[in-house]
This record gives sequence, C-alpha cells and structure tokens, in this order.
Amino acid sequence: MPIKDGVGEGPATHRKLRDFQKIIEMHLKITHAVIGRTSAPRIYRYIDLTAGKGFALNPPQHGCAALFVDAIERIFHDKLRYRADFIDGDEECVESLQSWLGPLADQYHCDKSQWWFHTGEYQDIGPQVARLNPNHAYGIVFVDPNGDAPDIETLAAIADIRPRMEILMYVATTNLKRAPEAPLFADYFERIHKKNWLIREKLQGDPLGWTFVLGSNAADLFDNYKSIGFYKVTDPRVQQSFQMFSKTKEELRDELQGRLFD
Repeated sequence: MPIKDGVGEGPATHRKLRDFQKIIEMHLKITHAVIGRTSAPRIYRYIDLTAGKGFALNPPQHGCAALFVDAIERIFHDKLRYRADFIDGDEECVESLQSWLGPLADQYHCDKSQWWFHTGEYQDIGPQVARLNPNHAYGIVFVDPNGDAPDIETLAAIADIRPRMEILMYVATTNLKRAPEAPLFADYFERIHKKNWLIREKLQGDPLGWTFVLGSNAADLFDNYKSIGFYKVTDPRVQQSFQMFSKTKEELRDELQGRLFD
C-alpha cells in the first residue's frame, strides 16, 4: 500500500471506508441496546490504535477516526455518552486529526471533552490507554497499521484488559506471508482471547487479501452482515476465504505446483 503523508492509501481504500462505516454503525446500535439493559457504565469506548490524519483519498474524505465520530454523533448525539481515544505515532497526524475533526464538532455541537488524543506507538501505549476509566465499559478497539501485521501481543493484552470490548482489525493477509517475523492469519484467532470471530470474505481482484476481522466474547450479538460479505468464521460462505488468508507461502506454492502437474 502506498504511504502518503504517513498514511496508507490504495485501490482498496474506498471499499475499506465504506465497510468500516457500516461495521461501526452496526456495532454502535447493538452496543447501545446492550448498555440499555445492563448495569454497565452507560458510556461507549472507542480506541483507535492507528488513528491517522483524519482524512483519506483525493479529494479528501473522512478516514476511519472521523467516520466513527460522525456515526456516533449522527445516530445518537447526546443519547449515548462516549470516550474516544485516538492514538498515532506521528505527531503531525495527531495534529491533523484534531484539525479535521473541528468541523464535525461544529456540525454536531460535540462535547469535545469526550475526545482524547495520544502521540505514541500503539504497541507502547495501547494497553495503558485501554486501562483508563471507565472500567467495564463496552465498545470497540480498532487497528489498521497500513498493511503491516497488527501487533498480536498488544491486541492480546488489550483483549484481556477489556473483555467486553470488541477487537476490529483491518489486515492485508498477503503481507503477513511476506514478512518473516509476522504471525500467520490463523494465529490471531488463537492468541487473542475472543470467543467468536467474523471476517470479510476475500474480494475479487485483491492481491493483498485485505479483510476486516471482528473478535467478540458475545455469543449471539453479532451476526452475518451479508451486504459487505462479513460472516462468522464458522460460516461455510467464508471458509474458502479463511483458508486462503491462512495458508503459508509454502502451502500456496505446493498447491499451485500440484495443480500444474495434475
């Protein structure tokens, strides 16, 4: 993925932003209903581990961090309190994000005290941010490291700290196979302590194998989202994609050779 001003953009970016918006809106509505019938703190937590500069593409449009703010303010405004933590390792990106969110604050009359900005690598400060109050809150943690492998140890630690929060990853699965030290795609499902997983099916013509992955401890809250090809990992419709995402370079090579000589 090409990097522009510290942020990755590529052919799949339009689809990523569209699908992220749908996933986050779905998650907000479901979580709001859950909060309303439990004794949990009546506040939604959003932690963006790789928040970026606030916008993407040309002409510029909202990136994922801004899409979250737009969604929660547009759908709930003052009906759902929230805390949004935006993390990025580039100070210029953090400053750009703050500036980009300004018009949204004016549009929705946002309470900007709900926004917290952190400069630092998410591997270093992500777990610290996750430990901040309110405890026992519901919400979501999002990571999109520009095609690099999401740091599995950090995500595993955050999942243990915040068992009620879902983990959402945007992963270039082909890149996992190219990086010698990167975990395999299947490793995330084993090492991050979430009981249930959904993945987006493989897109046609996508050599990098981009996919969204959602991990949750809720047994029956998050169902298949057919319009974006987002299915439970146990669903037959996504099994072929899961196998393609999970195979090692050696397995793919052996499979190709086998077809050539059949």
